[in-house]
Amino acid sequence: MSHLVWLRIPKDEESDLTVASLRLPDDSVLEVGRSTRNGGALLQAFRLNFLAVMTPTLLLGVLGGAFFAHRATKPVRDVVATARAIIDTGDFSARVPVTTDRTDLEDLARQFNRVLDKNQTLIQGMREALDNVAHDLRTPLARLRGVAEVAVQGTADSTAREALADCVEESDRVLTMLTVLMDITEAESGSCD
Repeated sequence: MSHLVWLRIPKDEESDLTVASLRLPDDSVLEVGRSTRNGGALLQAFRLNFLAVMTPTLLLGVLGGAFFAHRATKPVRDVVATARAIIDTGDFSARVPVTTDRTDLEDLARQFNRVLDKNQTLIQGMREALDNVAHDLRTPLARLRGVAEVAVQGTADSTAREALADCVEESDRVLTMLTVLMDITEAESGSCD
């Protein structure tokens, strides 16, 4: 029974010769050889093809990934821009633009707008309440000031006169504060409308 024998013969550092020997049944020897020098050329061609295909593929993957990541995070950037605009301008009517997409980030933008709507309603209610309180306090305080002023003129007791004069002075201060509050509320409601 014959068996196949492989023999590698290095000729130099760049090339090799591989020889296979087989003894045939009639005692003759069949030897086949081939140079492995073309393996480097084959590998070089493979490398060039690999680089030619993989470089554009990798570049396209990076650019496509950047594009889709930028597009997917647009709602987050819109929320940040709207929040920044509200902080910078104080204009609570700014809202995040939303689309009909049903993504989690679009849902975040819709919920952020709902929070802004509720905050705007609460702030408007507080302004109206402050305006109403200022109006409601102004009339009784003006009446109290008038009574104290009349009492100052009709009282002979110097201690009582001094106390009533202090009441008139403090009433004037509170009336001035209420007027300023009403002016601020009126200016804000005029700028928000």
